Amino acid sequence: MSVQQARRLRRKLTDAERKLWSRLRNCQVADLKFRRQHPLGDRIVDFFCSEAKLAIELDGSGHASYRGQTSDLDREIELYEQGVRVLRVYNHDIFNNLDGVLNAIIYAIDPNDRCGLSYASIPTSSSRAAFPSPQSSPQGRGGTDAPR
Repeated sequence: MSVQQARRLRRKLTDAERKLWSRLRNCQVADLKFRRQHPLGDRIVDFFCSEAKLAIELDGSGHASYRGQTSDLDREIELYEQGVRVLRVYNHDIFNNLDGVLNAIIYAIDPNDRCGLSYASIPTSSSRAAFPSPQSSPQGRGGTDAPR
């Protein structure tokens, strides 16, 4: 992939890419620099942090097909062979749980750092909905109809 093609892609960001970029740019996450639409060999990744060797790929509905998943896997293998880890994020999550996505990025950068690297100290209502309480039963809070 050419540098010109990467530049063209930067000018035509999707809504999800634009929203995530607004939070990744200017070293806002873990004080690391991210690049958007960054060429790596013959591929262009949506976002890349060279210091962490982390590529972030945004997946829309086209990635759900067998062909899309096969292509994604081939791409991940190529990047892995170059020493780059890939974090896949669904567009839906960017729109509905952006703080959770940012925390997943931080965790992908350093899963052992448990102190203070959280992007949001208080979960938003959307992130709480994504991670139900372990005490919740399928029928609701504290229901007695849960299987035993």
